[in-house]
Amino acid sequence: MLFRSQPFFDSLCPGVPDTGIASQVVLSDLINRLQTAWPDCNVLPETLTTVASYVAASPFLQRLAIRHSADIGPCFAGDAAQRFDSAQADFRAAMADVKTDAAAMATIRQWRGRSALIVALADLAGLALVSDQIRMLSDAADSALSETIGYLYRQAAQRGKLALPAADMRGCGWTVLALGKLGAGELNFSSDIDLIMLHDTARSPLATPDQTQPFFVGMARDLIRL
Repeated sequence: MLFRSQPFFDSLCPGVPDTGIASQVVLSDLINRLQTAWPDCNVLPETLTTVASYVAASPFLQRLAIRHSADIGPCFAGDAAQRFDSAQADFRAAMADVKTDAAAMATIRQWRGRSALIVALADLAGLALVSDQIRMLSDAADSALSETIGYLYRQAAQRGKLALPAADMRGCGWTVLALGKLGAGELNFSSDIDLIMLHDTARSPLATPDQTQPFFVGMARDLIRL
């Protein structure tokens, strides 16, 4: 395994603050969480302190580390990819049970947070290659899209708009194409996702085919909103 030292961080991001900028109370709490989360952690103590200082300097990662502290230990044990897969399975199972838009959005936000934290910790500790990081971030966005689309179809079926499509969505009448970094499987933390959404009015799955265009326009709006 590769471990990144403080000189590595300084050479990569000169001037990025270490412990000085972060609240010492927050930093101490994070170091304690990192040290106790996994007794057999493979990360050196000085690396833990360095990672904690960077997490403490990022309000976003700081919140995620506290909210999803159970994911910290496995990431530092070198199991970030397995932890990601487990979190993704949890997300898919949770989305299969949601019944409201509010529950769907909360579940998506939780998945976004867990996946971002797992990738960030593995990166900061030097335990994941860049190729692995962008694969996980791309998979996170892809699964968020596919599960949200599945939820929207279940809601539409309950309203009697159409029959529920097959599990693989074959014949659903809607195509969502990912362009840019997501389409190439190279998503990073700051990437938007660029999509093209297509429907075929000649092959409508709707019970009332004349409503095909407004239906899929509404589906696109709901997908973006969720």
